[in-house]
Amino acid sequence: MVTTVFGIVGDPIDQVRSPMIFNALFHDRGVDAVMVPIHVRPAHFIELIDGLLHFKNLSGLIITVPHKVEAARALPEARRSSRVSIAGAANVLRRRDGSWEGDLFDGEGFAKGLEAAGHAIQGKVCAIVGCGGA
Repeated sequence: MVTTVFGIVGDPIDQVRSPMIFNALFHDRGVDAVMVPIHVRPAHFIELIDGLLHFKNLSGLIITVPHKVEAARALPEARRSSRVSIAGAANVLRRRDGSWEGDLFDGEGFAKGLEAAGHAIQGKVCAIVGCGGA
């Protein structure tokens, strides 16, 4: 069995905590997977995601600053969620059928965080400024 790999791609990358959180979850649940930070400069982002399609046990990527807008641009329209099409940014890429498909979970994650903290959001209107960090 080959370990499933996930990555978080950004520039800078030192600030990310996703590998620590996900690797603990994988371990606790007995999942043969690992998340690794991937530091890439904006000028090489597209080359990286194109090249990573050849990395057969790589299942998906979290995209962070400053690559979210470029990640959305790299996806064909048919491979974008409605959130990606509306926002023009993607923070998750998943391998499917030999290429990437993308989604954006920042707004949903923010809303669920508010609800978990006891804030009622049903019927409320808000704006999230920027492409992440929620």
